[in-house]
Amino acid sequence: MEANKIIDVVSLAQWIPWYGVPEPVIENVVDKIRRWFTNRYSIVPGILELREKLALHYLKKYGVELNYENELIITAGAIQWITATLLTILNNEQNEVILIDPSYASYQTCIGVARWKSVFSKLDENLDLDIEDIESKINEKTRAVLLCNPNNPTGSIFDFKKIERLLELSQEYDFYVLLDEVYDEFIFEPWKFVSGVKLFEKYKNRLVLLNSWSKSFGMTGWRIGFIVCNPILFHEILKIHDSMITCAPVHSQWAALATFDIADEWFPKVQRELKERRDYTVERLNNMKDFLEFNEPEAAYYIFPKFKYTDDDVGECMKLLQEQKVAVVPWSGFGARWKWHFRICFGRDFPDLEEGLDRLEKFFK
Repeated sequence: MEANKIIDVVSLAQWIPWYGVPEPVIENVVDKIRRWFTNRYSIVPGILELREKLALHYLKKYGVELNYENELIITAGAIQWITATLLTILNNEQNEVILIDPSYASYQTCIGVARWKSVFSKLDENLDLDIEDIESKINEKTRAVLLCNPNNPTGSIFDFKKIERLLELSQEYDFYVLLDEVYDEFIFEPWKFVSGVKLFEKYKNRLVLLNSWSKSFGMTGWRIGFIVCNPILFHEILKIHDSMITCAPVHSQWAALATFDIADEWFPKVQRELKERRDYTVERLNNMKDFLEFNEPEAAYYIFPKFKYTDDDVGECMKLLQEQKVAVVPWSGFGARWKWHFRICFGRDFPDLEEGLDRLEKFFK
């Protein structure tokens, strides 16, 4: 399609937050830049004060004690963390990583960088883990299971008992569980979500936890995240981390440190506004039920509708782009099983969300 024909497009595809980085965070970073705090590398695992604050955060929120000296690494976002970890635990080029189908597309790229093979396990009808199916995919080549909870792209929350069962299997079959929790502040039913960090002490030889500031504070471009892992893996991942980037961006580390001072005021406002967008999107899609089926999102800012009348997700999403100039994500890029689905991001500016859903409804009419 010629580029000049794509005009006036409303995107409900990629997440672009309606909020900016909080002003106190920006002010703190500007101050650190002016005082030359950002002119040099930090130590490789990250600024000590930041890791101390992270450990204190997990202690206050979950009652879990982490050693900030050898169980926390500050990274350049989530993808760098995943790649560094996969490169660390690589045995040989025959290794396999089990992903959930559907799964965030960049996971496959990280696995490819490490020269591993992606193996997909289906979700059940409630968009929850299917432990029996995962176990059926495990063999002597399996080195890790990588999953996102709360889940991108489905907006579902995985059952905590199933995650614990997965960790039991990791002990039995000798693989790692890499748990991505970057959406843990975007929960619509708080009673359904329990962080995997609650299982860290019991399964720390097999569990590696990821989180970041990208989603929760709208800092995607700042490239800042962190790993929770056991001390032995800490030192091994640190070698790859050092080789890849030396340290996470120092100005971003100071920004992350400043977020702890405002988090208690910041999150309730963002969560309330996101829930309003979720509820509005569900209400609008309910008017299109002759054409769509969907589960109401439990977390994150994505919804996962299914075309009732076709399994050509790519073709239908291209028609939607051409005829109504609204962009959504066809599901073929995220796995093999859900080709009749597509993803809508409702975490956008409200006028864009409203206009995009108007155009979607016009498309069906």
